Amino acid sequence: MTRFRPILGIMLLIMVFVIISFFSFEQMITNVIKDSIELFSDAELKAVWIAFLVIGLLMLDIILPIPSSLVAVYVGTVFGVFSGTVIIWIGLTLGAILGYGLGRGFYTLFPDYWGIKGHLNKASILSETLDDAALVLMRGIPVMAETSVIAAGIIQLSFVRFIMLISLANAGVALVYAYVGSLIIESYSLLMILVASIILPSLAFGIKYIIDVFIRYKKVNEPTENHQLSLTTPAKEFESDNSNIKVELPFRENSNRLDNLSVQFQINYDYQVSSTENSFAINNSLLMDLVRHPVFSHEQKVLCIIDQGIIDSRPYFTQKIEDYFNHHFSSTFSCQTKVMQGGEACKTQTQLDMIIESMKPLDRHSWVIAIGGGALLDCVGFACAIFHRGIRLIRMPSTVLAQNDAGIGVKNGINVFQQKNFLGSFTPPYAVINDAELLTSLLDRDKRSGLAEAVKVALIKDPVFFTWLEENVESLNQFELTATRYAIQRCAQCHLEHISHNGDPFERGNGRPLDYGHWSAHKMENLSDYQIRHGEAVAIGIVLDALYAQEMAWLNTENIHRIIKLIKSLGFELWHHSLEMEDDKAEPLVMQGLEEFRQHLGGKLSIPILTNVGTFRNAEMIDINKMKAALTQLKHWSMALSL
Repeated sequence: MTRFRPILGIMLLIMVFVIISFFSFEQMITNVIKDSIELFSDAELKAVWIAFLVIGLLMLDIILPIPSSLVAVYVGTVFGVFSGTVIIWIGLTLGAILGYGLGRGFYTLFPDYWGIKGHLNKASILSETLDDAALVLMRGIPVMAETSVIAAGIIQLSFVRFIMLISLANAGVALVYAYVGSLIIESYSLLMILVASIILPSLAFGIKYIIDVFIRYKKVNEPTENHQLSLTTPAKEFESDNSNIKVELPFRENSNRLDNLSVQFQINYDYQVSSTENSFAINNSLLMDLVRHPVFSHEQKVLCIIDQGIIDSRPYFTQKIEDYFNHHFSSTFSCQTKVMQGGEACKTQTQLDMIIESMKPLDRHSWVIAIGGGALLDCVGFACAIFHRGIRLIRMPSTVLAQNDAGIGVKNGINVFQQKNFLGSFTPPYAVINDAELLTSLLDRDKRSGLAEAVKVALIKDPVFFTWLEENVESLNQFELTATRYAIQRCAQCHLEHISHNGDPFERGNGRPLDYGHWSAHKMENLSDYQIRHGEAVAIGIVLDALYAQEMAWLNTENIHRIIKLIKSLGFELWHHSLEMEDDKAEPLVMQGLEEFRQHLGGKLSIPILTNVGTFRNAEMIDINKMKAALTQLKHWSMALSL
C-alpha cells in the first residue's frame, strides 16, 4: 500500500482544489451564462447562442481560469445527452488543438496572461513521460487535461495521432458530462461534477495502477517455461552498507539464472524538410523558428560546419551567418563557424576526429548546422550521432544531389577499408533546409549529377514522375529554376514517403529499393578514387542494371530505350574507364561490388531490378554471366551513342 500513498495524496489535493474553485466560481459563471442568454428572446436563437458560448468557454479553458466541468454539465442539463455530447466534444477538442499549438511553439502569438508560460514549464516536465495512455486518462482531470495537450505539442506528437487519441478520449468525457447534466438539477451540480471529473478518472488510474503493480508482480513470480522450479524459497536480499535500501531479486534454488525480462518501446522521429531561398537573410525567419525552443532559457551554442566549396564561391558567407545569429539571437545563442573540405575525401576517420574536436565545447542541447554537399553531411551527421550519444543537427544541403537524396535521408557515415559508408549510423536530423540560393554557384557537372537520383527514384517508385522528367528534359538541361526545384521537391518527397511508410526506415531487412543502381556506382567511385561524381556513377549503374533486367527477360526493349534516352538527354555518359579495370584473372573489378554490397547488407544479397517503369523485384542471386553480358551491352550502347 505504500506505493499508493503518493497517488492518494495527490488525488486528495486535486479534489480539495476543485471543491474550493467550484465554490468560488460556480455562482459567478452561472450568473454570467444566465445574464448572457437573457439577451435573446427567440428560443432557437437562444439555443444557438448558448451552444457557441459554451464551445468558446470550453475551448478557452486552456488559457483562462474557467471551471470547464461546470460548463460541460450545464450543457448536458440544457441540451440533453446527444446534442450535449456533440457540443462538449467540439469545445474540448478545439481547446485541445489550441493547447497542442501552444506546445508546438505557437504560444508566441499570445501574451503571457494567466500563466501560459507556467503551463509550458509544467508541460515540458510532463512531456518527458507522456504516453498514449496518460494522454487519454488525463482528459478528465482538471489542470492536467490542459497540461497534457501542451506536453503533446512540446514533444511534437504526430498531429494525426494526437487528434485520433484526443477525439476518442473527449468523446468519452463529453458523454459522461452530458449524461450527468441530463439527470441532475442545478442544486446538485457540484456533487455530480466531482463524480464526473474526479472519481471516474481516478478509478481509471487505479485500475491501470493495479494492472501495472499486481499483474506484473504476479508474472515475475510465476515460473516460466525455462524454469520448472517454483519460487518456494525466500527471495535473495541485498542490502547496501551505506543505506537502508534493500533490493529483492527473484531467486531459484539450483539455478544461476533470473527470469527473462522483455520490453517493447517506440521512438517517434519527426523532422521537416523545408524549402526556402537565402536562409541567412535577416528577414528570413525559417531557421530562427526552428532553433527557438520554449523550454530552454539559458544560452545555447551553435556550430556551423561549412563546405569549403561554398566559401570559395561566397567568401562573405561566414560573416553572413554570424550577422544573422547576432541579429536574431544576440543574447540567447553563441554561434561559431568551421570550414572544412567537402567531397568524398572528407569522409575519413581523420576528418571525423577533427569535427568531433571542434564540437567539444558543445553540450547535448547545442545545435550543429551542416552546410554543404552530401559527403560533408554524411560525415558531420555521423559525428553528431555519436557525440554525447546524439546532438541536434540541421542539414542545409548545397548540391542538387544532396537536396533530393543524401541530405533528407536518415543515413550518415564515413568510408573505411576502401569501402563506402563502412562505418555509420541511422540518425535522422532535427530538420532539413533546402535553400535554392545555395545551388546557384554550382558547376553544371554538379547540378546535373543530382538529377541521376531523380531518375532512380522515378524508375523505382513513380512512373508519372519519370514521364515528367522525359517531358521536361530540356528545361532540366538548362537548369531552369522552376523545373529543377520541382524535380528536387518530388524526389525528396518520394524518399521521405519511403522512409516513413515502407516499414523499414533503418534498413533492418535486405530490401533497399532506393539503392537501385548503387552497387556498381559505389565500386566505380572507389576504383576511380572518387574522381567520378556519385550521380554520374549512379546514372551508369541505372543503365547497367536495366540491361541486366533485359538479359533476364524481366524488362522489355521499349523501356530500355526510354531509360537510355533520358540518361543521355540529361547529359550523362554511359561508360567510365573504371569499368574496364580487371583483376589478375581478367575479371572486371566492378563485379567485386556485388560481394561488397552483399556484406554491407549483412550477408544476404538483395539487388532491386526493374520489371517495368515504376515497379521492381529484389534479386537475391545475380547471374554473373548475364551481368557481364549487360556490361558488354553497356559499352556497345556507349560507343554507338557517342558516334
